[in-house]
Amino acid sequence: MYRRDVERIWRTGWLFAGHTCEIATPGDYFTLEVDTDSIIVIRVGDGTLRALHNVCRHRGSLICSEARGHVNRLVCPYHQWAYDLDGTLLACRGMQADFDRSQFGLHPVHVEEVEGLIFISLAKEPMPFAPARQALARWLKPQGFARAKVAK
Repeated sequence: MYRRDVERIWRTGWLFAGHTCEIATPGDYFTLEVDTDSIIVIRVGDGTLRALHNVCRHRGSLICSEARGHVNRLVCPYHQWAYDLDGTLLACRGMQADFDRSQFGLHPVHVEEVEGLIFISLAKEPMPFAPARQALARWLKPQGFARAKVAK
Protein backbone atom coordinates (compact mmCIF):
# COMPACT_ATOMS: atom_id res chain seq x y z
CA MET A 1 0.00 0.00 0.00
CA TYR A 2 2.76 2.47 0.94
CA ARG A 3 4.71 1.81 -2.27
CA ARG A 4 1.57 2.30 -4.35
CA ASP A 5 0.88 5.63 -2.61
CA VAL A 6 4.46 6.75 -3.24
CA GLU A 7 4.28 5.92 -6.94
CA ARG A 8 0.78 7.28 -7.56
CA ILE A 9 0.81 10.36 -5.32
CA TRP A 10 4.26 11.38 -4.10
CA ARG A 11 6.00 10.82 -7.44
CA THR A 12 3.33 12.32 -9.69
CA GLY A 13 1.83 15.28 -7.83
CA TRP A 14 3.05 18.58 -6.47
CA LEU A 15 4.35 18.42 -2.88
CA PHE A 16 4.66 21.28 -0.41
CA ALA A 17 8.36 21.76 0.35
CA GLY A 18 8.68 24.92 2.44
CA HIS A 19 8.42 28.71 2.49
CA THR A 20 10.55 31.22 0.60
CA CYS A 21 11.49 33.02 3.83
CA GLU A 22 13.58 29.94 4.71
CA ILE A 23 15.85 30.61 1.73
CA ALA A 24 15.79 34.40 1.46
CA THR A 25 19.25 35.06 -0.02
CA PRO A 26 21.25 33.38 -2.80
CA GLY A 27 23.03 30.33 -1.42
CA ASP A 28 20.44 29.63 1.28
CA TYR A 29 19.10 26.08 1.04
CA PHE A 30 17.11 23.44 2.82
CA THR A 31 16.88 19.72 2.16
CA LEU A 32 13.96 17.35 2.37
CA GLU A 33 13.41 13.66 1.94
CA VAL A 34 10.70 12.27 -0.31
CA ASP A 35 10.68 8.48 0.01
CA THR A 36 14.23 7.48 -0.98
CA ASP A 37 15.09 10.80 -2.67
CA SER A 38 16.99 13.60 -0.98
CA ILE A 39 16.19 17.01 -2.48
CA ILE A 40 17.94 20.39 -2.16
CA VAL A 41 15.78 23.51 -2.52
CA ILE A 42 18.06 26.52 -3.01
CA ARG A 43 17.95 30.21 -3.87
CA VAL A 44 20.30 30.91 -6.80
CA GLY A 45 22.21 34.08 -7.72
CA ASP A 46 19.46 35.68 -9.78
CA GLY A 47 16.99 35.23 -6.90
CA THR A 48 15.08 32.34 -8.43
CA LEU A 49 14.47 28.98 -6.78
CA ARG A 50 15.92 25.67 -7.86
CA ALA A 51 15.28 22.17 -6.63
CA LEU A 52 17.91 19.51 -7.26
CA HIS A 53 18.53 15.91 -6.37
CA ASN A 54 20.98 15.97 -3.45
CA VAL A 55 23.25 13.35 -5.02
CA CYS A 56 26.66 13.88 -6.62
CA ARG A 57 26.79 12.68 -10.21
CA HIS A 58 30.24 11.14 -9.65
CA ARG A 59 29.84 8.55 -6.88
CA GLY A 60 26.36 9.22 -5.52
CA SER A 61 27.36 10.89 -2.25
CA LEU A 62 25.02 13.39 -0.59
CA ILE A 63 26.03 16.95 -1.43
CA CYS A 64 24.33 18.70 1.52
CA SER A 65 24.32 16.71 4.74
CA GLU A 66 22.79 19.50 6.85
CA ALA A 67 19.03 20.10 6.85
CA ARG A 68 19.56 23.79 6.02
CA GLY A 69 22.37 26.22 5.51
CA HIS A 70 24.14 28.66 3.23
CA VAL A 71 26.72 27.82 0.54
CA ASN A 72 28.58 29.67 -2.20
CA ARG A 73 28.63 26.50 -4.26
CA LEU A 74 27.56 22.90 -3.78
CA VAL A 75 30.58 20.67 -3.15
CA CYS A 76 30.58 16.89 -2.82
CA PRO A 77 32.51 15.86 0.29
CA TYR A 78 33.79 12.69 -1.38
CA HIS A 79 35.87 13.86 -4.38
CA GLN A 80 35.08 17.58 -4.19
CA TRP A 81 33.09 17.84 -7.40
CA ALA A 82 31.80 21.43 -7.29
CA TYR A 83 28.46 22.59 -8.63
CA ASP A 84 27.05 26.08 -9.13
CA LEU A 85 23.92 26.90 -7.13
CA ASP A 86 21.83 26.01 -10.19
CA GLY A 87 23.35 22.51 -10.30
CA THR A 88 25.80 23.12 -13.17
CA LEU A 89 29.03 21.15 -12.72
CA LEU A 90 31.88 23.65 -12.29
CA ALA A 91 34.87 21.51 -11.36
CA CYS A 92 35.75 17.84 -11.24
CA ARG A 93 39.23 16.67 -10.39
CA GLY A 94 40.92 13.79 -12.14
CA MET A 95 38.68 13.52 -15.20
CA GLN A 96 40.02 13.11 -18.73
CA ALA A 97 40.45 16.19 -20.93
CA ASP A 98 37.51 15.21 -23.15
CA PHE A 99 35.12 14.86 -20.18
CA ASP A 100 32.00 16.93 -20.92
CA ARG A 101 31.06 18.67 -17.66
CA SER A 102 27.87 20.02 -19.21
CA GLN A 103 26.43 16.48 -19.14
CA PHE A 104 26.98 15.94 -15.40
CA GLY A 105 25.09 18.66 -13.57
CA LEU A 106 22.85 17.76 -10.66
CA HIS A 107 19.50 16.34 -11.74
CA PRO A 108 16.79 19.00 -11.48
CA VAL A 109 13.46 18.66 -9.73
CA HIS A 110 10.47 20.73 -10.86
CA VAL A 111 9.82 23.65 -8.52
CA GLU A 112 7.05 26.25 -8.32
CA GLU A 113 6.25 29.03 -5.88
CA VAL A 114 2.94 30.65 -5.06
CA GLU A 115 2.59 33.41 -2.46
CA GLY A 116 5.77 32.28 -0.70
CA LEU A 117 4.90 28.57 -0.61
CA ILE A 118 7.33 26.28 -2.44
CA PHE A 119 6.14 23.13 -4.19
CA ILE A 120 8.19 20.42 -5.91
CA SER A 121 7.32 17.58 -8.26
CA LEU A 122 9.43 14.48 -8.80
CA ALA A 123 7.49 13.57 -11.95
CA LYS A 124 9.35 13.64 -15.26
CA GLU A 125 6.36 15.45 -16.75
CA PRO A 126 4.45 17.00 -13.85
CA MET A 127 0.79 17.86 -14.05
CA PRO A 128 0.19 21.55 -14.79
CA PHE A 129 0.70 23.76 -11.75
CA ALA A 130 -1.35 26.72 -13.06
CA PRO A 131 -4.71 25.48 -11.67
CA ALA A 132 -3.18 25.00 -8.22
CA ARG A 133 -1.45 28.39 -8.43
CA GLN A 134 -4.73 30.10 -9.26
CA ALA A 135 -6.68 28.34 -6.50
CA LEU A 136 -4.01 28.86 -3.84
CA ALA A 137 -3.30 32.50 -4.71
CA ARG A 138 -6.97 33.36 -4.31
CA TRP A 139 -6.84 32.23 -0.67
CA LEU A 140 -3.24 32.98 0.28
CA LYS A 141 -2.73 36.47 -1.14
CA PRO A 142 -5.29 38.20 1.12
CA GLN A 143 -3.66 36.52 4.14
CA GLY A 144 -0.18 37.84 3.24
CA PHE A 145 1.48 34.42 2.99
CA ALA A 146 4.22 35.79 0.73
CA ARG A 147 5.37 38.03 3.62
CA ALA A 148 5.08 35.34 6.30
CA LYS A 149 7.99 34.20 8.43
CA VAL A 150 8.63 30.66 9.63
CA ALA A 151 9.37 30.43 13.36
CA LYS A 152 12.39 28.36 14.28
